Amino acid sequence: MPATTQFVSNKPKVIAQDPKTPTQQVTYKLFAEGHSVEDIAEMRFLSPITIMAHLVQLYEPDAAAIDIFQVVSAAEIQQITEGVSFLPEPLKLREVYEFFGEEFSYDKIRFALAFRNKTHLLHNGKTDNAD
Repeated sequence: MPATTQFVSNKPKVIAQDPKTPTQQVTYKLFAEGHSVEDIAEMRFLSPITIMAHLVQLYEPDAAAIDIFQVVSAAEIQQITEGVSFLPEPLKLREVYEFFGEEFSYDKIRFALAFRNKTHLLHNGKTDNAD
């Protein structure tokens, strides 16, 4: 059964979902339709943190057409990616958060690090199909 949206008190609520559809894809579909993270969380009875985690997971492998600039600006990505170069690997979110004096939300840090990882893979030829 496909996901169905019902509007109650002007607030959308998802009342059913196809059990074969991965949860991240349901989140992505709602995000692509223009719903905010908070609205998606409410519709899906999940936390906003879970919704953001879904979006980051979808962005990391193939970008899934996620516009990360809705969450984090190019300047913030640059500042975060340059700043983490001073931290030891593997990076820990809490350490990055504290390094920047709590200036950036965990969501912004997650997306900036996902962008950094994707860019690193592209520059190292991991997506190059020429063998």
